[in-house]
Amino acid sequence: MGVQGCESEVQSLLQCTAGRPASDFECDEFGEPTLKAGGCNAEGEAAVTCLFAALGGGAAGTSGN
Repeated sequence: MGVQGCESEVQSLLQCTAGRPASDFECDEFGEPTLKAGGCNAEGEAAVTCLFAALGGGAAGTSGN
């Protein structure tokens, strides 16, 4: 998937997103499809946290101040 160590988190997010019905999606401000708020939040947060840590960013959501 690109960043080693986060394959399962990214796979879980992809499986969650792919399993959603079309009614769970909406167009963003650029006209691109996006999952409506609330869909796959846990999976998305796990993937972002893992990827951020794997890239050396530490814990997601911290300002470092």
